Amino acid sequence: VGAEGSGISISSDGGQVSIAWDSGALESAPAVTGPWAPVDGATSPHTVAADQGQAYFRAR
Repeated sequence: VGAEGSGISISSDGGQVSIAWDSGALESAPAVTGPWAPVDGATSPHTVAADQGQAYFRAR
């Protein structure tokens, strides 16, 4: 669920979560406060298994 103008959107289909973004690099963190790290090799859209556990994503 992306906010207007955020440049990032998240959708789910079955057991997969798809993250799409307009520009920049995708980063993830275990908590909204970080620590943030690049998602190696991620291209838009990036798909992860929904059962991977909690994670936060941002495009920078």
